[in-house]
Amino acid sequence: MKKIGAKTLSLLLALVLAVTVFAVPALAANGERYSVSSAAQHNEAIAAKQAELEDKYGIFVFYPTYELDGVDTAAIYLETLETLETALSYVTPTFVRQVSTYYYEQNGKRLRFTYKFADMSNTTEITVGGFDPDRSLIELYIPRKGKGAAVSGDAPLTIVHEFGHAVQIMTGNKYGESKMQSEWKAMNGDHTYRASNIESNPSETTFVSGYAATDFAEDFAETFAHAFVCNRSGLGITGKLTSNGASTNLGKKFNYVYTIISTYFPQATTALENFQKLYSTSTSLTYGGVKLSGSYLQFIGYSEPRYLPLTVLDMFPEVRESQYKWIKEIGGWFATREGKDNLIVFPGGNWGTTSSTLS
Repeated sequence: MKKIGAKTLSLLLALVLAVTVFAVPALAANGERYSVSSAAQHNEAIAAKQAELEDKYGIFVFYPTYELDGVDTAAIYLETLETLETALSYVTPTFVRQVSTYYYEQNGKRLRFTYKFADMSNTTEITVGGFDPDRSLIELYIPRKGKGAAVSGDAPLTIVHEFGHAVQIMTGNKYGESKMQSEWKAMNGDHTYRASNIESNPSETTFVSGYAATDFAEDFAETFAHAFVCNRSGLGITGKLTSNGASTNLGKKFNYVYTIISTYFPQATTALENFQKLYSTSTSLTYGGVKLSGSYLQFIGYSEPRYLPLTVLDMFPEVRESQYKWIKEIGGWFATREGKDNLIVFPGGNWGTTSSTLS
C-alpha cells in the first residue's frame, strides 16, 4: 500500500531563527534521564491516557514497546500523549471526530495515530511522519531508546500536519481533487513546486515554509498545521498574510483553508474560532526580558518533550542535564551558567544565549 503525505526532514537544512538562536542538526533520546519507576506503573499511565484520547477524539492510538525488567513496556512517555492531546485540542474534538468518522465510513477504520521508531539509516533525510488514507493511518516517528533522531512525534506541527493531509484528501474527494489542486496552485503566482525548495523557502508570502513549497499536498498540510499551531504569541505570521491592504498568496491560502473548514465542517465552530486567531496573533513575545519569535516556539504551552537535544548539551559540558528547567511559557529549556551567558534550548535542537535569568 503506497503511503502518501510522508513528511521528511533534511538534516542539512539550515534554520533561520531570531534572537541569536542557532540550529543543531540532530537530537538524541535520553532514556536514562527519563526513567520510569516501574514498567507496570508506566504502562498503566499510558493506557489510561490512551483510552481518554480515543474516547474524546474518536481515534485509535498505537505505540511500540521495549522490554524492561522482563515486561513489554510502552516506548513512549505520558508527556508524548499529552502533547498529542494538546495539539488536537486546538483542532478540537468535534473536528477530529468528524474526519475520523469519514475514514471509518470509507474503509472501516477510524483515524489511527501510530508512533513508530524512526529509521536513522539515511544520514541526509528521514521520514518524520506520514498518512495513508487507505488504512486511516497517521504515523508519527520517535527515536528508539538511546538512539539519535532529528525530530520526534512530540512535535505539534508534525502532528497537525499529518492530520491536515487527512483533511485535504477528505475534502478533495468531496469537492474534486483536480479542481482543488488547480485553485490552490493558482495562488502560487509565478512560483513552482520544487524538491529543492525545502532548503530555502522561495517566497515567505506564498509558502508558509520551504517544505510547503515542495508539493501541493505538503503545501496544504503545512498551511493547515500552521493555522492551528501558530495562534500563540511569538508564532504569529500576520505580517505575511497581507500587503498594502490586500491578501498575499499565503493569505489567500489560509483564507482558502478557512473556507474549506467552514464548508465541510460547519459544526466545528470552536476550530474555526481557533483558526481565526491566526489573523491577530502577535509575531513575538517577551519573557524574562528576552524577545523571542519563530516557529521553534511551537511547544509553548506543551508538556516537556521526552527527547532532549543531547548534541546541544554536549557542547556545554559545564551544565548538567539536571540544571535544565522546562519553561512552558516559551516552550523551551533554560539553564544558568557561571561566568557565562545563560542558555535557552528548544526541542527542535535550536539554542540561544541570554544574560537574563528566566524563572
